[in-house]
Amino acid sequence: MEFIPTRHRGARVWATRGIAAAAVLAFAACSGESLSTPDDPNLPGDPPVSPAVAQAAWRFDVNLTKKSVKITPPAVRATAPSFSAALASAGTPANPSLVGADVINLVVVPGSYVASGVGTGGASPGKVLVTFDVQIVNLLSSVDLITPTFPTPPSGVTGILMFPFATNVTTTTGGANGSGNDVIVDLPSHGQVTPSSDWSGAPHNFFNDTGCPAGSNDCYRYENYAAPLAAGATSVGQKIGFEIDPTVFQFSSKQIVAADLQNSGPALTRTVSGTVSSPQLGNLTGGTVAITGAGNASPSNGAYSVPNVGAGAHTVSYTPPAGCTAPANQNVTITAASPSPVVVDFTVTCTAPTGTVNGQISFQSGSAATPSLTGVSVTVTPAAAGTSPSTTNPNATGAYSRTGVAVGTGAGAGNGSVSFANLPAGCAFVGASTASYTGLTNGGTVTAGGVTIDCAVVLAPYPVTYTWGSPSGGSITLNVRIDMNAQNDPLNNGAGADLIIGFQGTLIYPTARLSNPSCTAGQLTGVINTATAGQVNAVLSNVPTGVGGLVNVYSCTFSITGTGPTATSTSGHNVAGPGNYNFTSKINVTSDPVP
Repeated sequence: MEFIPTRHRGARVWATRGIAAAAVLAFAACSGESLSTPDDPNLPGDPPVSPAVAQAAWRFDVNLTKKSVKITPPAVRATAPSFSAALASAGTPANPSLVGADVINLVVVPGSYVASGVGTGGASPGKVLVTFDVQIVNLLSSVDLITPTFPTPPSGVTGILMFPFATNVTTTTGGANGSGNDVIVDLPSHGQVTPSSDWSGAPHNFFNDTGCPAGSNDCYRYENYAAPLAAGATSVGQKIGFEIDPTVFQFSSKQIVAADLQNSGPALTRTVSGTVSSPQLGNLTGGTVAITGAGNASPSNGAYSVPNVGAGAHTVSYTPPAGCTAPANQNVTITAASPSPVVVDFTVTCTAPTGTVNGQISFQSGSAATPSLTGVSVTVTPAAAGTSPSTTNPNATGAYSRTGVAVGTGAGAGNGSVSFANLPAGCAFVGASTASYTGLTNGGTVTAGGVTIDCAVVLAPYPVTYTWGSPSGGSITLNVRIDMNAQNDPLNNGAGADLIIGFQGTLIYPTARLSNPSCTAGQLTGVINTATAGQVNAVLSNVPTGVGGLVNVYSCTFSITGTGPTATSTSGHNVAGPGNYNFTSKINVTSDPVP
């Protein structure tokens, strides 16, 4: 038994010649009989076709290996003398029309290609059925396609006609090639191809009136598409098919498309508009939106509009300004059903142009203090739309530099402002509190206007502590102290102990737990008033010599109500020191409630 292997690679390949379908091979193996290669059917050849008609043919190249259909339009245009297209005149077609690529476009509907198994999926026994859907696009802007007058349609049939007047098999002898253990086997390709019953019309003689008697070779199946097909419109996809021998891997079919042309009134046009934006830069200004066969426009703040785009298929492209990558082209087909405007938007990836903004925070001449400025927050805000602020910090003396500042596009590009926050305590602006810059370019550096601050000397605060002792014998003691070591500034009473001109404090306590406070002043003197339930009010003053270290202000002992101790934790309070540099300090405290 002889067989043809499929194309593959292997360590060893033996290939014998012959042709057999897989199903036939299986039958022969079971029966034990030998199987000879059947002869191809003896079918009548395609009839001779007028050269003028042949020039009007659309070529369909079908590749079963690649599962693809390639359509090649006629080599000459429908308006050429060889097959004059019917030109509308006074609303009546003047000449027969075999339409070419200047009138229509033929499109295979994506995903419609199907190839059956041998004798399955609707195929005749021993055959493979290949089908796909085809659409007709009217490319004319003011002319409809109607039923042709040539060739003559079958009786009672209307619509645009398409029929396969010739088919050819791409014949190859097959073979093997390779080296060493790597061998590639190619199957031969030959056999018959005939239009299938998927063509909607039964065989018809389009070029003479002899009909289709048995054995005739000048009759063709056909597909008729609804007419009129309006200017710029696309037909519904309709299925056509071919039955082929299993040994056919590539074939071509030449199709004639026939329609007369008829004026449809004013030219069909639409406006194509949309927006062009970038996630990095926002709406773009500049660049060019181009529409094949129509015109172009340059977006402004993202918006563009191209009027008077004619019927048919168009490619819309955008060429961006420097720093941006061109997006993928988009395809539109203008038909009578198209909205107005037809919206085509582009999203563009851009590298945002950036630069560096420098500046300086200066101290006013004679400023009482020049604290470190490293904690100041500097915010640089570009003026162009679609940009974002960024922050930095200056060095100790106020110099700052912010890299990566967006330049932006359109109005305000390269300009911006600088604001400041978190000035040191005691510092305030002298004059303007913000700065501005102009002229920033991609990779460039600009210097913003300066700002000036004046700073006063600020002394550290004196912490006040409220410390509870442990409960004992139904009572608990609270000690109030001031830690003078936290400041002890030499400006306050020279290098000696700090002066405290006075202490005023109010302690709020819970009467449900504490009562009967008995309070005594410590190192300060004055009055401690406990007459109001729930409060201890102290008004004390310092001795003229000053105090230092941990100063005992006063203490109070309370009776405890209930069982268990009260809180023994410490409550801390930071109290402001001198504000007028008169070497004295007045401390005011309001305590937290006792837990």
